[in-house]
Amino acid sequence: MRLWCDGARGERAGTWARLDSGRRGKGRVGLRAFIRRSIEGIRVESERLREIDPSRIHFLDVVGVLVRIWPYLKPMFGHSLTYIALAIFATGIGVFFAAVNFGLMYNNIILNEPMAPLAASLLFLDPAEWVEVEALTKAQQYQVIFGVLILATVSTSLGELIGHAIHYYRVWILQGINQNLRLHLMGQFQSLSLKFHADSRTGDSIYRLFQDSAMVTQILQVIMDTFMAGVRFFMGLAVVTAFSPMLGLVLLCSWFPLLWLGKRMSAPLRAGFKVARERNAALTSTIQESIEGIRTIKVNGLEGERQRMFDVDSVGAFAAAHDARVRLMLFGFFVFLFGVAPLAFIELRAALFAYDGAETFLRDFLLAFGFGLWNLGGQDQARSNAKQSMAATDGLVKLWGRLQDVAIGLGRVYQILDLTPDVHNRPDARALAPVQDSIRFDEVRFSYPGREVFTDISFEARVGEVTAILGPTGTGKTTLMLLLLRMLEFQGGRISLDGEDIRDFTFESVRSNIALATQENILFSKSLLENIRYARPDASDEEVRAAARVACVDEYVDRLADGYDTFLGERASKLSTGQRQRLVIARAVLKDTPILILDEPTASLDAVHELRIMNRIKEWAEQRTVFLITHRLSTVRQADRIVFLGDGVVADTGSHDELMARPTAYRDFVNAEIESVGTAAGG
Repeated sequence: MRLWCDGARGERAGTWARLDSGRRGKGRVGLRAFIRRSIEGIRVESERLREIDPSRIHFLDVVGVLVRIWPYLKPMFGHSLTYIALAIFATGIGVFFAAVNFGLMYNNIILNEPMAPLAASLLFLDPAEWVEVEALTKAQQYQVIFGVLILATVSTSLGELIGHAIHYYRVWILQGINQNLRLHLMGQFQSLSLKFHADSRTGDSIYRLFQDSAMVTQILQVIMDTFMAGVRFFMGLAVVTAFSPMLGLVLLCSWFPLLWLGKRMSAPLRAGFKVARERNAALTSTIQESIEGIRTIKVNGLEGERQRMFDVDSVGAFAAAHDARVRLMLFGFFVFLFGVAPLAFIELRAALFAYDGAETFLRDFLLAFGFGLWNLGGQDQARSNAKQSMAATDGLVKLWGRLQDVAIGLGRVYQILDLTPDVHNRPDARALAPVQDSIRFDEVRFSYPGREVFTDISFEARVGEVTAILGPTGTGKTTLMLLLLRMLEFQGGRISLDGEDIRDFTFESVRSNIALATQENILFSKSLLENIRYARPDASDEEVRAAARVACVDEYVDRLADGYDTFLGERASKLSTGQRQRLVIARAVLKDTPILILDEPTASLDAVHELRIMNRIKEWAEQRTVFLITHRLSTVRQADRIVFLGDGVVADTGSHDELMARPTAYRDFVNAEIESVGTAAGG
């Protein structure tokens, strides 16, 4: 299916540059200025919307979105049918009691006519005294008033109780369906490769997960509302037709202009909603980036710049949403206009029928309700049912308008769900056993779009050794480890574990055999103990403390207010950078895997702690394979083997002493590093 929800990244700079010109101050915006820029933003956005070709967004795409919700509806399908049955029953009961009460009020209380047999039965009255008479006495009229009050109170109370119960049931069904979709979408986000996430904005993914996916509840609500509106329309149509087939035909004919209107307005509505969602996703990304990078923003004094960027994106989102809602409002206005004429005709013709006292079409059937002839009560009953039918028609057409927004939102969700992960398991892939001998890279090739990274990577890392991956910035050191983790898929060559191709094993089992400690120090708003235990939720407290000792976390934990139970705050902001780095190493150690990858593990540590931690890791990793990515020469010297990368190949391999003893690219690199340090110290 063609999807129409490509991201709007890169457009805002050009589209909204005009709004940012001439702006002054540090981001504090007055109400008048905001309104002025918002109006200008609406004008700019309207111009951009005119450039969108609505014909590219097809009706069949909307139908396709409806069809694709079935897997998420299926677990709740039985409940959905039960809800619909209950709603139909409640609607039918409501129509029934309304007809009875109308007959009692108009025919018996106002017109003093004999009571209809059905009404007498409901009020437990004797037909001989109430039905088979010429007219009701004053005392009987007062008794009817009392009966109407009781009947209205009982029916209204029961209706409210049943209505609230049905509404709760409906919300429970819709949220269950939404949860199914969100779980699937979140799983898809996690299965997609790092290449996808590198090319995507986090805020856009968050918006798709929370806002766009919620449209599945709207689409189910639209379907349920459509069905119930259809039920109300046909019930009202049946009653009106029972009074007069001509009036029923007028109701039916009112659909033709509304269908034409829906056809003409659908594509512009979809175009407006498409842009509105793109703008709001961009605004979410701006908010996420501003909050996540608050330290960098403050250090560089960029608060005003970020505020202005937020202002531009916020005005853009507001303008796009406003334009879309104006289109929807105009759609609703024209629906109203098209519905007024037939309703006015029915009102006038029903009044004339009542004035003439004409017979109703299904006289024998309506006689049970007291409407054998047109009268004031019959006119009001026909009018109210015609209004119900037209209100249902109005609701159905407006639901179609809402459905355009729903389809756009779900289209953005399906755009993600339709992506095929770059890394996937072979059909016959099996679980990986712990590596016993070595890990080999043979002529491995890998490229990012438009950039070749590796042309021929070949080396071996043996169990029990620390292998350092070294090279100038941009040579792909971290990328190499991501290939081993199967977070990226190499395009040629072979990576083997104990002589077997890594692709013969499931990537889940490969990753479960590898622990990773990165320089990003990704920690969570939990206690120190929970952050270490994140790698192995079932680890005992003693195992956590043992891992903490390897990473020298135990040296500072006693100084924290609650020790291991200290809550670390957002991104562990209560710890220093070096303390966070040691905590990440402890988490990797606790995972207790045969392979350990340390990506710049000591970049924020002083020389004393660096040496201490590396010695403890080497002792802990005697029967493991350790990969060490670093630029620090003091750390590299502790490696058993050094793999030096350059120009997409392995330029040199060997121990530090071996590579320094002969002319090598590694020796040139080390000398350059020593010289730069000396120059900096001398300066």
